[in-house]
Amino acid sequence: MKLKTKNQSLEINPLSGGLRQLALSRLSRKQVIALEVIKENGFDANATRLINFLSEQLSCSNSTVWNVLRALSRLKLIECGTKDNKGKKLELTVLGRFLTGGEDGKKV
Repeated sequence: MKLKTKNQSLEINPLSGGLRQLALSRLSRKQVIALEVIKENGFDANATRLINFLSEQLSCSNSTVWNVLRALSRLKLIECGTKDNKGKKLELTVLGRFLTGGEDGKKV
């Protein structure tokens, strides 16, 4: 929602921060770390090519990483390839960018 005045914008920021905290509190530690790693690295590859890297970052097995990515995808926080759409690069959705740093991808 775009607001026209500066005062209205300031009233929304605490709400968006609260929504962000609420949503992040419902994610597991590994899911939050995965979102941050995806955001910070801006991958230009599909999920299959990133499994080993994410496995190291999360200190867990490859199958656990797949479970984390599937959960994030079901929550519409990331987009990646599917059985029918293989090869799509892994990226944050608008909601994923909001949760990791604001509506425009910048820290609020």
